[in-house]
Amino acid sequence: MSGYREDGSEDRSVLVVAFNRRIFGLAPADGSLVWEHALEGLGEIEVLMAEGRVFAITYSHLHAFHYPSGTPIGVVALPGRYKGRPSAVLERGRLYVGASGEVACFDLDGRALWVQSFSGKGLARVTLGFPGNVRQSDEAGS
Repeated sequence: MSGYREDGSEDRSVLVVAFNRRIFGLAPADGSLVWEHALEGLGEIEVLMAEGRVFAITYSHLHAFHYPSGTPIGVVALPGRYKGRPSAVLERGRLYVGASGEVACFDLDGRALWVQSFSGKGLARVTLGFPGNVRQSDEAGS
């Protein structure tokens, strides 16, 4: 896998899996279930992990959990007029979420800092990025 490296400084004791409006923590050694939570919202789920947090983003909600315990931190509704397959990047203590031609910025406690609706520019999946940190919302299953 291009760009992959195993960093011994971070806890990697739980494999996080998300699908079908649920998020799971599994023990990597045997696949046993460590924790499980239902997610608000429909659609594909974008997952990012950093700074001891797991972020799970559905078409309409941002969920945050502690890693590796899976303890819920909170859930907030995504701002914006349209809902679609999300993409997200974490950069310098901020979480950027894009969907359907809109981008929102959150702090790591889930507070919305700003929303850019690109009014009149159209609706489409959103690619977000900083140098060396790019996420693209591809077609489902690709």
